[in-house]
Amino acid sequence: MKIAEIPYTQTPLLTTLVKDYLENKLPVEWGGIYPDWKDVEKKIEQRKSFTHRQLLVQIINKQYHSVALNEKVKNNIYSLQESNTFTVTTGHQLCLFLGPLYVVYKILHCIKLANELNQKNKQYHFVPVFWMASEDHDTQEINHVFVKGEMIKWNVSEPIPAGKLSTEGIEKAIEQLHKSLGLQQHSEAIISLFKEAYLNHKNLAQATRYIINELFGSYGIVVIDGDEREFKKIVKPIFKKEINEQCIEKNVEKAIQYMVPHSYKIQANPRNCNIFWLHENQRIRIERVEDKFYLSGTNQIFTKEEILNRIDETPEKFSPNVLMRPLYQETVLPNLANVGGAAETAYWLELTEVFKELNIPFPLLFLRASVVLIEEKTVQKIKKTELKVEDFFSEEGEPERKYLKKNNLVFKTESPLLTAFLEELQQNIVHIDASLETSAKATAQKIKNELEQLEKKVQRAIKLKNEVQLEQIKKSKEKLFPQNKMQERTVNFSEYFVNTPHFMGYIYEAIDVSGKNITVLKCL
Repeated sequence: MKIAEIPYTQTPLLTTLVKDYLENKLPVEWGGIYPDWKDVEKKIEQRKSFTHRQLLVQIINKQYHSVALNEKVKNNIYSLQESNTFTVTTGHQLCLFLGPLYVVYKILHCIKLANELNQKNKQYHFVPVFWMASEDHDTQEINHVFVKGEMIKWNVSEPIPAGKLSTEGIEKAIEQLHKSLGLQQHSEAIISLFKEAYLNHKNLAQATRYIINELFGSYGIVVIDGDEREFKKIVKPIFKKEINEQCIEKNVEKAIQYMVPHSYKIQANPRNCNIFWLHENQRIRIERVEDKFYLSGTNQIFTKEEILNRIDETPEKFSPNVLMRPLYQETVLPNLANVGGAAETAYWLELTEVFKELNIPFPLLFLRASVVLIEEKTVQKIKKTELKVEDFFSEEGEPERKYLKKNNLVFKTESPLLTAFLEELQQNIVHIDASLETSAKATAQKIKNELEQLEKKVQRAIKLKNEVQLEQIKKSKEKLFPQNKMQERTVNFSEYFVNTPHFMGYIYEAIDVSGKNITVLKCL
């Protein structure tokens, strides 16, 4: 049951850049980029020339070799051979137990968007795709989740490409999760899923594909691993252009110039080389100094000719960074739309000029769906304070201030009348004797200071008398924003899955594919 739909742009949760994007207010230099359904036909025309369909299907089938395919997934994979089939893509790092809730929301949003496109455009077919960021090497970001306020951690810290991480040692994290979930209705089902995934698959990429296939395969989502030699052979020209021309830095800097006059936050600064080198399970930054290329933290140096030869001979050893990855994805997929978070949307917007330079069609960008799950007892607590759920999606301290104001409990000693009185008093005193001006000002300031101290005492008394109500507001806020963050950024889906018979379907139905609203949903 939906409790509320809150327009994202009416909250302080987005940067100005992303707000302006959602409201179609970006500067003209961006060329009217906006997630508009009317642009679907135009994007399809741009994508009809995609030429790697047979190879794409071969690669996906190879990656799925050990997975029992759902019929819908199988049909979607083979449909990619057809010229009227296009993809809708989302992606994420390979997090323990899928990570925070918003990863599930991303996946379901991608699926629902593809389904709606299928309903509106019967002559075409749209396939939802989850792109595994298997080369990302920040293991500190992916090795833990929170369930019922408790951190569950997998003791792995080697900074190696996540997809290659061995799943050995993950049993302890599964046991800890089992203990946290307790004897809930579907605890055994989710624990069995994770045991099968992590204990019977040798690395994190295989385990994550298995989990997504088990949870979402019935929707037809196709999982793709970007750590693939054949894909990288396709993008060799882009790797070379980056080496020869620094095309990402040059063109992102151009986009940043659009941003500066509007005080937009720069999400990702380009480097002079936006490629990593993969070697013996290490992902090493390539740093350019004139026409020499250094592998960071090593003594290895390449000349430009040497590194270009390496791209030809061993493209699989090159890995795109955060700004090159979208270019990689859009080159190897017939992609029409991308579903991503606010930060992702921001750095994709920085890449518009790079896409033009490389003649790659820029996809429709959809801000991923945002869902907040709320228990009935929290709904009742909020009702007792006579506030609305929407009031909690505002600036820090605003729900408390609104409650006090609503109940005429705001006490202010400062007023225009008092200020005017003190100014008039000073003027009258100076008029009588100018030498008393300093004394008059000091006395007026002393009165203000005394009144400020009195105001603080009165405010403390008000809060003390309304301690119960203010505590209810605080606890409600903690439920919606655990650890002072959006719930979806901290809590793992398993906490809610175990109590909700059809959790994925429930979320799917509630998702707003426009990405413009935060959906507040009552827990079943």
